[in-house]
Amino acid sequence: MSAVGRAAALHAAYWQHDRWYRYAWFVWPQALAILLAGWFLAERPGQVPGEWAKPAAAGTQPSSGANPSQESPDWTTCKGSDADQAIAACTRLIASGITGVDLGWAYFNRAFNHGRKGEGPAAIADNTEAIRLKANVVYAYNNRGSWYLSGGNLDAALRDFNDAIAADSSAALPYANRGELYRQQKQPDKAITETSLAIRLDPKLLRAYWVRARAYEDKGQWAEVVADCTTVLQLDPKEVTCLDRRGICYYELDKLDLALADYNASLQLNPRSAWTLASRGAVRRDMKLYDSALSDFSEAISLNPKYTYAYANRADTYFLKQQYDLAISDANKAIELDRKWAFAFMVRGRAQMELGRIDEAADDLAAAAALAPNAWKIRYFNAIAQAKREDRMFAACPKPDRKSNIVGSMPPICMQGVQYDTSFRELNEAIRILPQYADAYSFRGALYLAIGQRSKAISDLRQALAINPNDDYARNTLRSMGQ
Repeated sequence: MSAVGRAAALHAAYWQHDRWYRYAWFVWPQALAILLAGWFLAERPGQVPGEWAKPAAAGTQPSSGANPSQESPDWTTCKGSDADQAIAACTRLIASGITGVDLGWAYFNRAFNHGRKGEGPAAIADNTEAIRLKANVVYAYNNRGSWYLSGGNLDAALRDFNDAIAADSSAALPYANRGELYRQQKQPDKAITETSLAIRLDPKLLRAYWVRARAYEDKGQWAEVVADCTTVLQLDPKEVTCLDRRGICYYELDKLDLALADYNASLQLNPRSAWTLASRGAVRRDMKLYDSALSDFSEAISLNPKYTYAYANRADTYFLKQQYDLAISDANKAIELDRKWAFAFMVRGRAQMELGRIDEAADDLAAAAALAPNAWKIRYFNAIAQAKREDRMFAACPKPDRKSNIVGSMPPICMQGVQYDTSFRELNEAIRILPQYADAYSFRGALYLAIGQRSKAISDLRQALAINPNDDYARNTLRSMGQ
């Protein structure tokens, strides 16, 4: 293909695939871009450890018969709701000389209250004594297993949950906690089986619905997550974590109004949650409520000045408002906090490209693709940046000068012309990840046309048009080629 033909083909490709290129030919109207925000980069709430069984209410625990003092003030306090007072009362009981199952119950209740204070080793030790003394062994095993689970000792946790279920197969909570263990082992199907059994045993066990919702989320089954979180919220309307989780699912299902409603409700209950504020900001940004989104991200950052997600997404919002210097500044901060945050590299790369800094853009988008190799849109944007870099390098090639023999010292691109090898590789990967990615086919077809591979160009442009009948570039180019 002639230089003129190649230039014309690339002009048409960039015109189709890079709206900012189009704007460079006219005036700059208001941006119509839609945010790219992949869930794969999104930050989510942390894991919840196993749930403990609570002590029985005062006066409901069985006595061994040897110590009729279970109705004493210390027993009442040991079973009470104030953790510090309960621990002190249980400790006095343990030191008082009681024996057998009563002693075991004192250990069990003290273990629970140690757990409420986050004192895991003490809770494990006291549950071990309760098990030895055969006091409430089902839940002593369950509670000790929950501490092992939260500490990452999955083998010990599994043994305890198994022993709890062996002691009483009708107890629902150990099944739910064993389900969470399987979920953490990346076995979501087993987690769903366990939690479903727990729900059959106790249809009001919030823990079981919550763990099953997380397992469904791991499988990307958003509708099922919504159903389980809705049940949790019917049982407990103030369950903030499930409001947040359901908001995530509505976001994934592109039900932005419902996601916004859940985040609003969550913030009514917990107004200082940086995570929820940033998540609401992402929803508002996708709804093109850019100023509201910026407000949410800024408030999240004020609550957590090291919140990478909030900086990266505020950067993206600035990008959508065409405030590229501010976008780069926030992306820089996100990268400073976490150099593995691919989304921040992508936003900065795109902003650099809009400012005409092609080499910086290509470097950032290449870094983003290396960090998130399965992010199809990052691979696509990287293909565009690398193609532009090749064009810039080729345009800078000196013209051959026979007298100075400059031809022999030219870079390979000046001798061979543009090949777009990197761009083709990135587009191939984008299509492998998302086979119905019309834009990737369309741009790859444009590049094939630019280097004179007409038959491959026609094939890709036809595929793009088959996936997206509204692809004007593919349609018009094929028509101009007589296809």
